[in-house]
Amino acid sequence: MIKDIKLDPSKPLRILYNAGNKRREKIAHIIADAIKQAGGDAVIESWDWKVFLEKRKARDFQLLISASGQSPAPEVLNQTWHTLSIASGRNFSGFGNHRSDMLIDSINLELDEMKRGEMYKRFQAYVHQEQPYVFLYTLNQRIIKKKAYSETKTSSIRPNYWLGDF
Repeated sequence: MIKDIKLDPSKPLRILYNAGNKRREKIAHIIADAIKQAGGDAVIESWDWKVFLEKRKARDFQLLISASGQSPAPEVLNQTWHTLSIASGRNFSGFGNHRSDMLIDSINLELDEMKRGEMYKRFQAYVHQEQPYVFLYTLNQRIIKKKAYSETKTSSIRPNYWLGDF
């Protein structure tokens, strides 16, 4: 968790991102500059994709700049948030404990949509409290269409339009 990072003043904070990604490189430099302005030290590590994935899986980093795509559908929490996914899934931060796992398991079993929605909110509050990630931003997408296609439906799901309309 972010709040559990133990900083050694004699060692710089390691910021990891995948080589060739200019957006992540820029973010790494912004974070490193902020750390330096606060009196700390940071080292930016850029690795090719294969090594980046290995380091991410092994949790060989202090700060990792990465991305995650989401769907507008309710999230299946197991892969990213359950402790069983620390070694074999996408839980790269090592987030979770018995309490969060029980809540995830309960969400998966709850059929009542209203109750499940409240459970999701409790889980989100717990993630906010523990801060395993800092969610920086989401990209905006613009969709432009001709008047001839005014009946075409747009969607938040890629490719952001319904192919059947064409």
